[in-house]
Amino acid sequence: MLKKALLVLLVLGMGGGALVASRPTTTRVERSVTIAAPAAIPFGLVNDFHRWKYWAPWEVLDPDVRRKFDGPYAGPEAIYLWEGKAQAGKGRMTLLEAVPYERILIRLEREAPYRATSLYTFTYDADPENVTLTWAEEQHHSFLDKARLLLSDVDEGAGDELEQGLKALRTLSEDEVRNRLERDALIKSRQAVPGP
Repeated sequence: MLKKALLVLLVLGMGGGALVASRPTTTRVERSVTIAAPAAIPFGLVNDFHRWKYWAPWEVLDPDVRRKFDGPYAGPEAIYLWEGKAQAGKGRMTLLEAVPYERILIRLEREAPYRATSLYTFTYDADPENVTLTWAEEQHHSFLDKARLLLSDVDEGAGDELEQGLKALRTLSEDEVRNRLERDALIKSRQAVPGP
């Protein structure tokens, strides 16, 4: 009886291990948003890590998150480190590539709430009045990550985070366009008034 139970457990363990091993080592999740703004505005919000506090999804999870920056102020080789509570976690981002108004590539290394390494790609597809911004996350998974992912939907979890960030980028970018138009109108109105 004990031998049969051990044999059943062994078969189940091997089957589970084979199932986990068959899962993909890399997953890719992407979301897009159309923004009524020139590409330069959302490009600047992503290219400068100092501005991520205004739109990054994990920043909302912990308003007291601690930030540290290293390397150039913005652009390639800029580094952003953060540490927060609970879901905000702890991690490091390194900006690898920035092609103005076309693409930004970032390596993300999370340390908490779980360890993960991802590659963020932001692509900008602009026309004269709008820009379609696509944020993709490609994540590499260990055997344990693949086992954990059997119980969750990668596209849903990471996708929700990407959508939140893109919505915030759209709001900030479109607000900036309105602010610039209002400022330009105010300057023109002051110039039109004859001086004393």
